[in-house]
Amino acid sequence: RVGLRAVWVGGALLLASAALVSVDVIVRKVLVVSLGGADELSGYAFAIGVAWSFPFALLRRANVRIDALYQHLPARLCAILDIVALAALAVFVTVLTRYAWEVAAASWKLGALSNSALKM
Repeated sequence: RVGLRAVWVGGALLLASAALVSVDVIVRKVLVVSLGGADELSGYAFAIGVAWSFPFALLRRANVRIDALYQHLPARLCAILDIVALAALAVFVTVLTRYAWEVAAASWKLGALSNSALKM
């Protein structure tokens, strides 16, 4: 249930960011004023939406596969391939998390701020 709600929230964030960017474009064209930060907020919304949707797709087996071959393989081989795929995903997530943590820690230590309109 949590995964399903996360997918809906992620989708709502994507729709909200599309609306924000649309409003920003219209306001810039009509009033020659920018709302500022719409591109950055939409990037954050996309990152959150994708991050919350991947686990749902994984658990529901909704990810894209080579089903033409996969459905003709024996169940035991499919299970082995699933385990290998999950292990590869775990390695990827571990490496990605390590480097993301290093970037976040370095940014915190330096007191780095975004170079956008949203910096505080």
